[in-house]
Amino acid sequence: MLTQDEELWKKELPTNVESLLCQARDPLADRSERVMSFGQAERDKTRVVSFRVPHNAAVQVYDYREKKARVVFGPEMVMLGPDEQFTVLSLSGDKPKRPNVIKTICLLLGPDFCTDIITIETADHARLQLQLSYNWYDVFNSIRIICSAVFGFDEKLAVKSSLRFAQNGLIISSVDIQSVEPVDQRTRDALQKSVQLVIEITTNSQEATARHEAERLEQEARGRLERQKINDQAEAEKARKELLELEAQR
Repeated sequence: MLTQDEELWKKELPTNVESLLCQARDPLADRSERVMSFGQAERDKTRVVSFRVPHNAAVQVYDYREKKARVVFGPEMVMLGPDEQFTVLSLSGDKPKRPNVIKTICLLLGPDFCTDIITIETADHARLQLQLSYNWYDVFNSIRIICSAVFGFDEKLAVKSSLRFAQNGLIISSVDIQSVEPVDQRTRDALQKSVQLVIEITTNSQEATARHEAERLEQEARGRLERQKINDQAEAEKARKELLELEAQR
C-alpha cells in the first residue's frame, strides 16, 4: 500500500507503441489480410507494461539509461523496466511491396513465405507482371531464371542456393512464380490471340486424328464384312454344288 508520501508512477510510452499494445493484434494473423484484435481497453499506465512474444518470434527492448538493447525470443513474456521501451519495426508489405506498410513490435522469424508483384521486360520488349512467392527456408525446385536474378551466381557461375540479408540475417531460400500477366494491353491481346490459336490448332489436330482413326476403323470393319460375304458366298456355292451332284446321282 502507498504511504502518505508515495504515489503511483505512470510509465509513458510513445503513441505508436500505445496504439500497438491497445490493439493487441495476433502477429501470426497479421501475416495475411486477416487481422485479429482482442479489443483491449486503454492501458493502465501505473501497471507493468508486458507483451507476450509468440513462438519463433523476437522482440527488441532498448534501455535508454544503460544504452543497451536486449532481444527476447518467444515463447516468452516481456516486461519493461522503468527506462526500457519497445523497438517499433517498420516492415515492407502489400503487393507490390511498399516500405513502411507494417508497424509492429514483434518480428516473426519463419520459416514462412511472402508474395510480391514485379514488372519485367523480356528480350522482345514485352512487359510482364509476375506474382512471386518467396519461401524463407523450405527449399524446393524453382525457375532458374528467377532464382538467378534473385540469388545471383557464385564463383563457379552456379546459381546460389539462397540470398542472405546482412542487415537482419533474413535468408530467402527459394522463389516460385505464381502467375505471369502482360502489363501492356496490346501484348495481352496478342498473347490471348496466340493462346486461342494454339488451342484451335490443338483442337483441330485432335479432331483430325480422331476422324482419321474413325475412318480407319470403319475401313477395317468394311474389309471384314466383305471378306465375310465372300466366305459366305463360297460356302453357299459349295453347298449348291454338293446338292447338284446328289441330284445327278439319282
